[in-house]
Amino acid sequence: MKDFPAFEIGAKGAFLKLKQKYPKVCLVHLYTLEGAIHDTEFNRLSEDTKKELKEFSDFLKK
Repeated sequence: MKDFPAFEIGAKGAFLKLKQKYPKVCLVHLYTLEGAIHDTEFNRLSEDTKKELKEFSDFLKK
C-alpha cells in the first residue's frame, strides 16, 4: 500500500492536485486525505494537525 502515490506526496500534495482539477474541494477533503494516510478518521486528527491543514487550505485560496 505504501506504493500508492498519496503516501509519497502526502495529504497536502494530493489535495493540491485535487484542487487544481476540482476547485470546489474543501477543507474536509484535506482532513480526510490526512486521516486516510495515517489510518485514522479525519475527525480524530489532532487540533494542531487540523490547524496546520487549515492554514495550508487558506493559503491556497489566496
